[in-house]
Amino acid sequence: MKFITSRFDSHSLMKILAAAVFAAGVGVFISGCEQKGPAQEAGESIDDAVEEAGDKLEDARDKAGDKVEEWKKDAEKDNNS
Repeated sequence: MKFITSRFDSHSLMKILAAAVFAAGVGVFISGCEQKGPAQEAGESIDDAVEEAGDKLEDARDKAGDKVEEWKKDAEKDNNS
């Protein structure tokens, strides 16, 4: 340690240490992003299932709304007759 401190001042050592920590963090972040673990795959599967269920509910709501409008028109025709 004496060799390092005698060759570099504390400011330079802090810069080197900060750069090393940053580089290590970036390496971990990048490697973590490239690989999908089982939890991430399960989460994506759940997201897809929820989105699909939402789409089906929206379609059912639209069809129910159309049917209500149809019944409403039929009821108005019956009342006017």
